[in-house]
Amino acid sequence: MIDDRGRTGNDYRMLLVVGVSLAVAGLLIYALPVLCLIFAGIIFGIFLSAAADVLSRRLRLPRAPALLIILIVLLAAGMAMIFVIGPHVVEQAGELARRVPELWRASEAAIRRSEIGVTILDLVREAMGEPDALPDLSAIITESTQMIGRLTGIFSSVVGTLFSVIIMIAMAAYIAFEPKLYRQGVLFVTPARRRGMVNHMMDRVAVVVAWWFVGQGLSMLVLGSIMTLGLWVIGVPFALLFGLFTALMTFIPNLGPVIAAIPVLLMALTQSIEQTLLALILIVVLQNVEGLLLTPMVHRRIIALPPALVLAALLVLGSLVGLIGALIAMPLVATMIAAFEAAKRYEEAPPA
Repeated sequence: MIDDRGRTGNDYRMLLVVGVSLAVAGLLIYALPVLCLIFAGIIFGIFLSAAADVLSRRLRLPRAPALLIILIVLLAAGMAMIFVIGPHVVEQAGELARRVPELWRASEAAIRRSEIGVTILDLVREAMGEPDALPDLSAIITESTQMIGRLTGIFSSVVGTLFSVIIMIAMAAYIAFEPKLYRQGVLFVTPARRRGMVNHMMDRVAVVVAWWFVGQGLSMLVLGSIMTLGLWVIGVPFALLFGLFTALMTFIPNLGPVIAAIPVLLMALTQSIEQTLLALILIVVLQNVEGLLLTPMVHRRIIALPPALVLAALLVLGSLVGLIGALIAMPLVATMIAAFEAAKRYEEAPPA
């Protein structure tokens, strides 16, 4: 009887543990957007704190005025992006959506000028089970228009999340103004025997996050600017839209530049073969600028990120949370890897 009662008690405890675990998992999934926003605020606060420290040392200013200068500069840059560039981007996106049928016909005509293009179209028709007819252009046009509508919806959703962004910036500013307070809070809830390791992990994560922000911002600015200017010089339409798209694709390692190149080449193909070749040369130049200059300069300060792991995090967080999840996928992976590597090194060779 006692054994039966003992087994019954163990069964109840097991059910309780499973129930609590499922409840916690469900709560985490439900609160995932909020958690992602909190994480974004934390990493942005870490970057602001590091930038304030650097500016304070360089200008020999107190830390608080240096941080205020950084916040004012970032706010001015953000407002300039919204009110100066934003209307042009929306205008070009709308124009592109209206010209999808025309551009599709122009692309098909350009592809048919070569024997390879005709062969490719024939293979597409056979794969679609229509050997004697072209694909249903109306369906393709409708699908393309819907896709572009979803892309333009991303920009409108960014405006809709302005309140969340303000909260994130405010959280980051509080963290940057008093980083020691929050660090001490983390160490306070950490067991005494693990505080040295956790402190070492936070130091390493702070360095990785700060340099990731520098590298990401530099890559977006350089690649987006070069793409916009280059397309404008060679005469490809919607240069600003494609330049912004190229800048956003820097968040996706390896595949990002390929994804950004596809619409550029298709658009150039609707103009002429010469513009297509020039656009291809421009894309190759961008790849070399990123691979030979930007990436080595930043990655020597941070860790190498496994592309497959970043893409997996991007897909999962992007599908569950949306834009914010997609934006934090790469820094989340970088933070996790930095923390694990710092913990491993601390355990292998703890400081005296």
